[in-house]
Parts: sequence; C-alpha cells; structure tokens
Amino acid sequence: WHAVKIVTAITTFFEVFYSNTCYGRYTKLYNLTRGALAHSMKITFLLRIHMDESVRKHARLAMRYVYCSVCLMIRAAKHTDPRTSLQEMCDKRWFTQAEAHCLGRHAPEA
Repeated sequence: WHAVKIVTAITTFFEVFYSNTCYGRYTKLYNLTRGALAHSMKITFLLRIHMDESVRKHARLAMRYVYCSVCLMIRAAKHTDPRTSLQEMCDKRWFTQAEAHCLGRHAPEA
C-alpha cells in the first residue's frame, strides 16, 4: 500500500497543478476580453463626446467599425468561420459588400 500512497500523492499534485494552470489561463483570457470591451466603449464615448457635428458621420462610421470588430472577435473566440461572420454582418447591413470583401481578404483561414 505504500506504493499506492506515493502514486496517489503524485497524481494529486499534478491534478492540482494542472487545474491551477488552467484557471490562470482562463482568468488571463477573461481579463483581456473585458479589457478589449472596455477599450471599445472608451473609444465610442470619446468619439461621441469630442467630435463636432461636422464630422458626426465619420464618428458614426468609426463606431460601427469598432462594434463590428468586437463582434468579429467574439465570433472568432467561438471558432466561427470569419467569412460566414462577415456575410452575416452584411446581411444585417453592418457592412457593405465592398467593406466585407476588403475585410475578407485579411481574414485568417478557418
């Protein structure tokens, strides 16, 4: 039984070590994702506050691109095909076909 105790102790150690490492990676990814969302909100608020009426359309376009980039980031995290995501955004009229085609050239391979 002495050998079983040693194997059990080693197995428990590696299981706890692995679980701790997984949790650390999860919290790091969670914090990075929350940071990306917070930065996108900051950009949106700064554009809204500091842009004059004369460039309101440009600010709206920039906010639309920020929103779409966040949506693409979330869809990429779900392992969705980027070209399908772009097409769905075109169908919802978030992008024009020309913008989707331009972005599709830079999309990673699925």
